[in-house]
Amino acid sequence: PTAAKANKDGLGNALMYRAVQAEKVPAAEAEAIAAAFALARGAAVPTPLWLERAYGPALFRITPGPGVVWFASDATHAYLAAGDVANARAWAALGDTDRVLPAPGQPAPGALLGRLMALADKDAAPADAPTLAAWYRAAEAVDGPERAARAALLYSLLDALGQPVPAERWQALAGGAQPITATVPSPIVTRGVAAAAAAGRLGETVLYALLAFGEGGPATADATTLVAVVAALKQVGLEGDARAVAVEAAMGHGM
Repeated sequence: PTAAKANKDGLGNALMYRAVQAEKVPAAEAEAIAAAFALARGAAVPTPLWLERAYGPALFRITPGPGVVWFASDATHAYLAAGDVANARAWAALGDTDRVLPAPGQPAPGALLGRLMALADKDAAPADAPTLAAWYRAAEAVDGPERAARAALLYSLLDALGQPVPAERWQALAGGAQPITATVPSPIVTRGVAAAAAAGRLGETVLYALLAFGEGGPATADATTLVAVVAALKQVGLEGDARAVAVEAAMGHGM
């Protein structure tokens, strides 16, 4: 791990991966995996989803429990990246148990995991106004200047999944809104995905969704495109895929 931390590039990631594979004690594995994610986050780009998926086999050897509450956020993100909502739910619940005893000036480990689980888990309780407000307050120490933009993306994705966000929460974001620059698909594509979904043409809807995202995928798409695609996929009965897109987008935008 020491050599890996000294190489903030592909070599460092490779060394850290080997360090994780060498560990046999679950708690030590958790520490090594957390260090690998921290190494990637310290690079110029956000943690790529492939990195979180790569550690899936090691994660299965770590059982959620009081001794690894600190690992709840990393584990939840990794399982969601792998599409494993059930295990993500278990780790998010573990993080949430520590909410009553956060470190001074910091949100508890589980305080913001609910944002992702609201998108990923169809069985999660709908996020009401107090819950959304609590997430927004907790995000101040984590998201910084991106807090309003990430909240707006979250609210947009929840709306697209059929979970309307109260108007008061949208209004609370007005003062923090910042202009953004984004590459958007042709109006022909965004109109096409909506029209295909409205007509119930599943294959055509999926094709337009892929065209809308282009090479960057959901992680780099703008909010308007994401809302159109997520709503369309849900409309044609692909709710699981719609939620997976929403989660990938949320994590790609730093949640």
